Amino acid sequence: GAEAAIVAGGLWVAFTTWRARLPKMHAFSLLVILVGLGLIAVEVLPRTGYASVDPKHPPVFWCPESRTPAPSTNPQTTDALPATDLVGQRVRFATQSMQSRWQESSGELLKQFRPQRAVLKRIAHPGLLSKPNP
Repeated sequence: GAEAAIVAGGLWVAFTTWRARLPKMHAFSLLVILVGLGLIAVEVLPRTGYASVDPKHPPVFWCPESRTPAPSTNPQTTDALPATDLVGQRVRFATQSMQSRWQESSGELLKQFRPQRAVLKRIAHPGLLSKPNP
């Protein structure tokens, strides 16, 4: 309720200063409205689940110290950056995480399409079946 009163007061001052041609006070009243809306958002958004904070992983203002990821075992990737370079380490870590996500999602898709594959085998259309990946 207090935040709504701040916004309502800011709106009232904004209309009054607009009619009275007071540009500095009008800009200040718009700032008061913005602050009031921000205060309302801080209270309302976590309650609706939009901006909820996980107690195990609270938000931070800087990046945590990165650990050295394990070397890549994929022969297709080229290691153009040295292992001591922080950017190279982050690129390798991102590549590995994307590869693991891709493998997880492709495994889930294979599980989802097993019934369709079985139906295709029963219909005896081997040309419609794709070759399974090893």
